[in-house]
Amino acid sequence: MQSAFISYSRDDNYFLTLLVGILDYYRVPYWHDNGGISLGAKYEEQIEQGLSNADSLLAILSENALRSTWMAREIASFRKEKPEGMIVPLLLQPVRPDELFKGLSDYQAVDFTNDMWAGFEQLLAFFGEPFLAPLEHRTGEDRRTGERRLREDRRRAPISDRLYQGMWKSYTISTGQGEAEPFGQPIGSIRQVAKLATVLSEPGSELARYEFRNRATGKVEEMTFERVHDLTYLARQDMEGPYTLKHAWVVERLAEILVERYEVRPLERRENERRSDRDRRQHRFE
Repeated sequence: MQSAFISYSRDDNYFLTLLVGILDYYRVPYWHDNGGISLGAKYEEQIEQGLSNADSLLAILSENALRSTWMAREIASFRKEKPEGMIVPLLLQPVRPDELFKGLSDYQAVDFTNDMWAGFEQLLAFFGEPFLAPLEHRTGEDRRTGERRLREDRRRAPISDRLYQGMWKSYTISTGQGEAEPFGQPIGSIRQVAKLATVLSEPGSELARYEFRNRATGKVEEMTFERVHDLTYLARQDMEGPYTLKHAWVVERLAEILVERYEVRPLERRENERRSDRDRRQHRFE
């Protein structure tokens, strides 16, 4: 999937907030200067790095944008750095793109001036995602039937999905962390990796519900803090890029790594309860 650099005027922050919320929801990688600059870093150097790492540039165009010298500089830098890179003007008001940067009108724009819904449909199609695809309509379903279907769907789901859903639920309950919240800058991420590993390696955690047989050695391995920590750090490294890293993405990648490295088998309920009780007793006397 393409990663995007977002160029905008600070007077259009209201639309930036909406745009990044939707990109987060569809997990489209992006970078903008309001959330991607590290503490203590040089402003212009970070912007140049963001431009260099991006595959495309989204330019939010309005009357405010026409007065922005920064936007013109960002577009010029992107054109120089990525001559074949795609530029997508996002029209919030009926302005002429060439008034901001000569040649900008040559690029196909997404028109948000009359219909926001149609605009986001067109933009998400650029990233290969359907915007708010319709869900199947079901009638006559009471709450208990719905809850039963959710349990059955979870049992039938691929094991990586079941791991992700269970690990994410455990993590959010324990930490109160939201799905779209950033995983942290490099220094903070080390702390976040340890926090996630601590939650997932506790007795009775989601990982305690499964048996993990190493595909290389054929041996069953316990998901200790050290092992979960190493795998979580690997997941974080895999997800690094020119975008704001989210907690849920790291947890999802961790689930994929577990399935790649292990044959994962759900434990029977009674077997899992016995193991949890044994782990709690050992933990109490340590």
